[in-house]
Amino acid sequence: MAWIELHQTLPQNGKLIRLKRELRIQTPQAVGHLCLLWLWAVDNAPDGDLSRVTPEEIAEIAQYRARQPERLYEALLAAGFVDADQRLHNWELYTGRLQEGRERKRQKDRERQRKRRELLRDGGVTERDSHAPTIPYPTKPNKTIPYHPESKAKEVRQGGFVEKSVENCRRMPLPDWMNTTEGETL
Repeated sequence: MAWIELHQTLPQNGKLIRLKRELRIQTPQAVGHLCLLWLWAVDNAPDGDLSRVTPEEIAEIAQYRARQPERLYEALLAAGFVDADQRLHNWELYTGRLQEGRERKRQKDRERQRKRRELLRDGGVTERDSHAPTIPYPTKPNKTIPYHPESKAKEVRQGGFVEKSVENCRRMPLPDWMNTTEGETL
């Protein structure tokens, strides 16, 4: 997750005081507008360049709701938060570590992907490179008794009854056709 560096001195910063005066807004509003713009810039203008964004879009990004949305951009320029070349002032100083970390991650990802493609090209992925578990998942043995017609016939002959249901354990006498003599099969 990305983050921006925010100092506790921001509310008393001279540039913020100028921004508040230009826009005639309170400190929480000014800090909020700046933070929203900076958070957007982390992903959408990582180099701090705002030249491809219109002043109206900047107002929308910063959620500045006024009749003249371009006033926010003019105030950011006048206060010194945006430089004349339409870049956020000292942006690389505040997001440098974030950008360096993102570049390191991209390089690691590229290297990992290159190695994976090499493995695939050279004969497939080894077990170590796959995401399959290395230890087999232990399963419990199947404790159900298989059905054997011979054993049922034996029970029938010995007891002469069959359980109709397990729940109520009621027993019914066997019909005549099921009664067999020794040696006969069902």
